[in-house]
Amino acid sequence: MTGVWEGSYQGNDGSTGQICVELNQNNSNLTGKLYIQGQGYAGDITGTVSGNNVTFGVAAGVQYQGTVNGNTANGTYDEDDDNQSDGTWEITKTNKTSCGWVPENVEGNLNEYLGIPAGIITEVSTITAIDNGNSSDDWYAVAIEYNAATLSKSLFLQKTDGSVIFHIVSGTSNSVVTYDGNAGTYGGQTNHQFLTNTSYETNPIYDNCTYINNSQTRIKVYKGTGDISLPQTTLINVDNINNTRTFEIPQQNIKVYKVEYSNCQ
Repeated sequence: MTGVWEGSYQGNDGSTGQICVELNQNNSNLTGKLYIQGQGYAGDITGTVSGNNVTFGVAAGVQYQGTVNGNTANGTYDEDDDNQSDGTWEITKTNKTSCGWVPENVEGNLNEYLGIPAGIITEVSTITAIDNGNSSDDWYAVAIEYNAATLSKSLFLQKTDGSVIFHIVSGTSNSVVTYDGNAGTYGGQTNHQFLTNTSYETNPIYDNCTYINNSQTRIKVYKGTGDISLPQTTLINVDNINNTRTFEIPQQNIKVYKVEYSNCQ
């Protein structure tokens, strides 16, 4: 079973999400890493394979059991150690060398800047951006569309080494920019539509009730692609209008997500 396996889970409560497992098999023993949408990196796993039967899980965490048939495996999982099934899972072996989920130095910032719980956004793109005239292809990027009343789109970028973060929110009023920890605005531009030509999968990759600001909120997430671009524009620091810099993103296709919030039923 050595390799990267991707798939999904469906809880008995109706919740759904993606999972990814990096497995190493040594005789009948399994080790590796587990990623669960809504949690991100869930921990190191151990397990066993006996014939077609497989079990694996995280210490003091979710446990999976089921059967493996060639490049597919499926079964049930127990997330509260009561020996009762809490849902089903299914995974398929891929050609990947790693799960490639959001890097740890990005995940926390996505939560801080976008307010999205860790692990819900599973992948980001690497793009080219022009910062103060310097072009480089070492920026992580992800764009989000929302169904919130005052917020329509959000673009998050971070240098791969974590040194600079750029975040723009486009809503029903002016665009708001956070650049490298400083609040700012676009010089002479408002509500720039940086995301176009979006296309989303029909079924959500995540559908669950979770706590946001101490209240339960249902979150549905759809995965897709879209084009982003920003014409060269001046960023103005709101605390020091003389502190400006230019920023530009040539048009390119990236991973995008649509996030829908609603009341838990």
